[in-house]
Formats: sequence, C-alpha cells, structure tokens
Amino acid sequence: NKKDKKYYQGMKFTFFAKGVRGEIAGGGRYKLIYQKNTEEAIGYTCYMDTIVRASSLKNKNKKILVPFNINLKNKKLLIKKGYTLFKTFDDNTQLKSQSIKLGIKYYLSNKVVKKI
Repeated sequence: NKKDKKYYQGMKFTFFAKGVRGEIAGGGRYKLIYQKNTEEAIGYTCYMDTIVRASSLKNKNKKILVPFNINLKNKKLLIKKGYTLFKTFDDNTQLKSQSIKLGIKYYLSNKVVKKI
C-alpha cells in the first residue's frame, strides 16, 4: 500500500520480476530517530510469499512425521534417504493419526518407516 510508505525520504524503489504478478520487494531511504540522534538508512522488504508462489522450485523430499525424541543417528539416516523430518510432541502411538491430520504421507513407528 503506497500510503504505508510515507516514512521514506527521497529515494524509493520497487522490484518486479518477469512473469510474476505484483512486486517482489520494495524499500527506500529513511531517517532513524532515537532520542536526540538521527541516522539515515536504506532498507527494503522482500515479499517471500510472492517469490515462493512464483517459484518453479519443487520440494522433492518426502515428508515424514517423527517423534520429538528421535536420536541423531536415525535423523541423519532418514535425511540421507531423502526425507524431510517433522517432529511432534504427541505420544508416539498417535503418529499415524497425526500424519493423516497434517497431510504427511510417512511416519516413523518403532524405527520403521510406514506409509499412509
């Protein structure tokens, strides 16, 4: 919203990307005032939601729900096999139902990967 940018003084800028609807970043020069001190700065905001939505990058890793207390060896093994780990504080007996609720296709049960 252009009204929100009244604090900028002088130079303002907006970034656009080919094939992306709307701006992906914007900013400008502004003055910081703290008590009796002032300092000029340049800052920007990057709109990551717009960038991610327009990105062609796809996460090819498989998501897996694991108990919070999973040991480091098992974590590293799952990551090496291409899984992205999601931890839960819930009781280990609830991993299957939590996976379904969260839309995660895999869960770890007694050190065995199970598919929903």
